[in-house]
Amino acid sequence: MVQNVENDESIVDNAVAEGGAYEIIRKRLVDQGDRLYQGAKGLNEARLEEFGSSDMSVTARVRVRTENNCIARDIVQVGGQLL
Repeated sequence: MVQNVENDESIVDNAVAEGGAYEIIRKRLVDQGDRLYQGAKGLNEARLEEFGSSDMSVTARVRVRTENNCIARDIVQVGGQLL
């Protein structure tokens, strides 16, 4: 572990000396992004194991026209009737 840190520091020192600061920052951000993605993926897998999954999809779409203006949230289907 100590050798990796020393090796990383020498790589950083060499890259900065050669004007490669952008590449170092980019590599660090890519590595952090990969770790974040793996962590989120692991949490999602654990969530699916614990709670399961359900597929959500739109089954139908209907345009309702009335004499009075209303917003879709004002209408609800009860049985076969729209209220």
